[in-house]
Amino acid sequence: MVFASILVAIGLMYWIVQLALMVRTMQVVPRIPIARRASKADDPLVSVIVPARDEERDLEAALRSRLTDPDPNLQFIFVDDRSADATPAIQSAIAASDARVDVLQVTELPADWLGKVHAMKEGLVRARGEWILLSDADVHVAPGMVRTAVDFAEKRGLSHLAAIPSIQTPSLGLRLCLSPMLRLLIIAVRLWSVHVRGSTAVMGVGAFNLVRRDMLESAGGLEALRMEVIDDIGLGAIIKSAGGDSMVIAGCDGLRIA
Repeated sequence: MVFASILVAIGLMYWIVQLALMVRTMQVVPRIPIARRASKADDPLVSVIVPARDEERDLEAALRSRLTDPDPNLQFIFVDDRSADATPAIQSAIAASDARVDVLQVTELPADWLGKVHAMKEGLVRARGEWILLSDADVHVAPGMVRTAVDFAEKRGLSHLAAIPSIQTPSLGLRLCLSPMLRLLIIAVRLWSVHVRGSTAVMGVGAFNLVRRDMLESAGGLEALRMEVIDDIGLGAIIKSAGGDSMVIAGCDGLRIA
């Protein structure tokens, strides 16, 4: 009986701590609404780099969602990373409909580089923006999301802003897995303290990693992540190590992975 009581007490304490951390995280990780506004002449150019490899199933709808944003100060760089399917053809067809799009094909992977990081680095060579957005190919982005994030980052004096997308799936099993995975992530990276200057907590999100180009260069560029498997969180780490301020937001209204 005593042993059972101890187990119940431990279990109760576990859930109390989990709840407290979730509440704390929700308090410091804002969910920002999309503020669609008219473009201004002095809006900084944002270069959106989207690497893809063998993504033909979900690619077209996701890429086209990005181009529904009419912002003229967006540069899109779609990078094909040695795909063996129709990915490059889809990218090229979409690019033909929008002058803001550049398409780049990577045919070889140099030694001591991981493919995705190398593809993003090649895209960065063509980027002209003051801000760089690194974003996975299967992400749907609503009009106004990118500019809203840039405005938010500039107002807060941030060098790096990571946005968490919503994940829409018909799979009940996957939905059941997401909640414990989110709790584990919150604890593992101490999500509630990423924004605190001097904190060692870091975070990045492959769906939406927005970074000031000058700070990225000061942090060693993507070369600093050339063999980093978890490159999204690695980006947050090198930016904070270089003295930049980082923050995580919930971009649920503007970002989704179908």
